[in-house]
Amino acid sequence: MPEKTYLKVPFVWEPKLLTTSQRLTCAVVSTMHDHLLVSIIARAMSSSVDASNRAKVSEHGAYAVAEMFLYSATEGFSYRDE
Repeated sequence: MPEKTYLKVPFVWEPKLLTTSQRLTCAVVSTMHDHLLVSIIARAMSSSVDASNRAKVSEHGAYAVAEMFLYSATEGFSYRDE
């Protein structure tokens, strides 16, 4: 299996510098129930413009693909959920 390469872009949320819509809410990942986070990712994956994402969703279903994505992303990936 070929090795995957991921580009990591540092992201720091600075709420005082940004104006956000009232519809947008941010939450600490550790405070979310797993099913909520998976559901959010499933919604994004099911409307993805990426052909490989659409193929996976067609084959396995959005929720299953989101779970695979979320739980496989821990390999070689780290984040601070605060």
